[in-house]
Amino acid sequence: MDTLPLVAPEQVGLSAQRLARISGWMKGWVDSGKLPGLLVAVMRRGELAFAETYGKADVERNKPVRPDTIYRIYSMTKAVTTVAAMMLHEEGAFELKDPVHRWIPSFRDSNVRSVAPRASSSAALIRRTPLSSSGESGSPRQPHSTVRSLGTGEKHTPWSTPWICRPPP
Repeated sequence: MDTLPLVAPEQVGLSAQRLARISGWMKGWVDSGKLPGLLVAVMRRGELAFAETYGKADVERNKPVRPDTIYRIYSMTKAVTTVAAMMLHEEGAFELKDPVHRWIPSFRDSNVRSVAPRASSSAALIRRTPLSSSGESGSPRQPHSTVRSLGTGEKHTPWSTPWICRPPP
């Protein structure tokens, strides 16, 4: 890798022999055609202990995966963000019962809606954000619903990835 210095795995408490098993496994995924290409990086204690690239970043142009290849991760954003958030929770940065607006003030007037009969609205809670109960908006019964993404505030269609709801303007 040309972005971070690679340290000996044993220097950070890992086994070079066990990490070497990753290569065969990843090459198998690429050779079988299940993945066109990928990068694997293993860090421990802030140090890069293993990093290898496999296959093609662009099959049509025959471009190999490089350390700086940019990937589209599609619906993995929720999984990655949830892991990062739970790490912060473990460090005591917030409580899962905290309302989202405690950390993102612009969501003070947001609420969670439900299409269930007699469902009530409530403040969006951090514990609900990685779940399907985080405030998905839109259904055949609520076709007029709009949602705004946490980061950009842009509107999405009702069938987008779940976001915290805001009333239509």
